[in-house]
This record gives sequence, C-alpha cells and structure tokens, in this order.
Amino acid sequence: MKIIYIVELDAYSDSGVLRKVVSQLSCWKKLENDCEMLLVSKPPSKKSLLVSYLESKSIYIFYSGLLAKLSSVFGGKYVYFNKILVSIKILLKVLRFKPDIIYYRFGIWFPGQLIRFLNVPLVVEINSDDIEESLLYSDITRFLHLRSRSMLLKRANGFCCVTRELRHKIPPKDGVSVAISNGIDLSAITAVKVENSIRTQIIFVGNSSCPWHGVEKIVYLASVLDDCDFHIVGPELNKFNKLSKNITFYGFLNNKCLAELYSKMNIAIGTLSLHKKNMKEASALKVREYVAYGLPVILGYIDSDLDGCDFILNVGNYERNIHDNLKKIKEFIRFWKDKEIKYDMKHIDMYNKE
Repeated sequence: MKIIYIVELDAYSDSGVLRKVVSQLSCWKKLENDCEMLLVSKPPSKKSLLVSYLESKSIYIFYSGLLAKLSSVFGGKYVYFNKILVSIKILLKVLRFKPDIIYYRFGIWFPGQLIRFLNVPLVVEINSDDIEESLLYSDITRFLHLRSRSMLLKRANGFCCVTRELRHKIPPKDGVSVAISNGIDLSAITAVKVENSIRTQIIFVGNSSCPWHGVEKIVYLASVLDDCDFHIVGPELNKFNKLSKNITFYGFLNNKCLAELYSKMNIAIGTLSLHKKNMKEASALKVREYVAYGLPVILGYIDSDLDGCDFILNVGNYERNIHDNLKKIKEFIRFWKDKEIKYDMKHIDMYNKE
C-alpha cells in the first residue's frame, strides 16, 4: 500500500512526538508499505544531523523560506501562515506520489488545507480534544479553527484516536473510528539502572506551554517532600523555580541526555491537571517512556494501557489531587523507591500497535 503521512511539527527539535511519527513511518515500511512523510515545519536555524536523519527516512520537510525572513513581523502567527504558504507544495507532492491512503495528524485548520479536495481515502489521527485545546489559541485562530474544523472531519473516511474517550467524541456520521493508544519504539530503549541512591530521585518531563501538565503541583510536592530530589525537564519550566532547593531544572534535554537521567531515577510523574482540558483519559508518550525505563509513575488521569497496574498511582483528575493524596503519594514512593516494576512491554510497543 502507498501511504502519505502529513504532519505539522517542528522538524528541528528532538521531541517525543517527532520520534513517535518517525517510528510510525518506520513500522509501516517494515510491514511492506511504500510510505512518505510530508512534514510541515518551522525553518531551520542551521542544518542538523536530525534533519539528515529524517531525510534518509523518506521524510520531506516543508517551510516557507520567504516567510522565515519575515518571521519577526508575523511573530507567533508565523506557524499558521507557514502552513498556508506551503499547502500548494504539499498538494503537488501528494499528486506525484499517488497514494492509496492519506494519513493526517490532525492540527489547527487553516485556509488552503487542500488535501480535503483529493479523491483519496483520508484517515485522521486524533491526539487531543481540539475544541478544548483551542482555548489556548489566540482569539482569531480559535475562531477560524472552530468554524472550519468540520470541513476536514466530514471529509475523513476514518479516524484513529489515541484514547477511547476521544473516540467517543467523534460522531459516527463523521466516519469509522478506532481507538489505538500511543506506543513507543522499544527497540530504541536500553534501560540501565545505576546504584540505588539514599535520597529518592523523582523526574518529570513536560512543557511550559501545556498548563494541564500541572508543574505548579510538582513544585508544591517538592516543598512537602524535602527528603526527595525532583528533576524537572522541559523548555522554560525554570520559571517555576522560586521555592524548593530540592528541585533541579534542566530545560530541554535530547534523547541521549534524558536516557542518562532516567537511569538515576526512582519515581516519575505524569500529567496532573488533565481536567484543565476537560479530559479524563490519555496515553502520553512520556509515561510510556518512563515505564520502558522501569519507573513507577504518579499521574492524575486514566491511562489507556496502564490503568490498574500496581506501579501506577492515579491521584485523581481534579485541582486538589496532590494536596488530598499526600499520604498515598508518600506510601507509594516509599514502597516503590528501589523496586523493579514488572510489565509486559508489548502493550506499549509501537510496532505491535501499528
């Protein structure tokens, strides 16, 4: 089968989502499909080894060079206008490849989203509740998205949703839907644990642009658990660095540095404020990565694959979940600090899911 995968994502930053979509493409190829990815990205600051790697995987990167020169004029709206300007190039690439299926990772609607006009079966991957998440957009972007999103959704022949909850939000009239939770490439992970530390080491990986991660709750938890060391990884998260001395902020870490840090950890923390997106279920990539590295996890929602596992502590999905469950959290940390989790990793393996 010939598959075109269209993704709107920064190609020049080593993120978990980028690794996921590249792994998906690799799995499809292993399953004897002819695949290409068309990746709509911000422009590069410089040529990188990451980009050379992507190009070797039949991944084509699209950005407007002209718009890049004017990025200071467009500011935060650059990404939106960039998608509009490269839409013709995307369309021409699809027409030349003549795919049997277009697989599209759903993003913000934009004028010129031309794939909906093609007479090719279209599968849309749904990764979040875009209506709730649009509350984080600018007023004009949110207005355009909410008024126009149905143009693409009505055109889709099928939906691949990363949780059961998201699948239930897709009306049956809009096409066939299936729930397949996120997976990770386990072949790329080698978990190595260092010697046990006296103090408990706890890690969180997130992003300041995602208020539902609940980083302020982790800062509070660190102030209460002064016998634990907290390691917070993610861009611009150091803005929370105002209180506890037992928190280390790392900013962005590439995959190699993050793996080294995981090897020194005892416990991990997942998203704690998913209620801010009016969602109850998720299949976060970072949590699968935690588990692959052997870490027990504290989180605040239902995980599609891991719910009910003894090494998962779900503290509930509401504002005071950390305050109300301090005793459970302390007991969980004490019990799991130096224990090895047992889990059949095939349930989170990307290849099995694909």
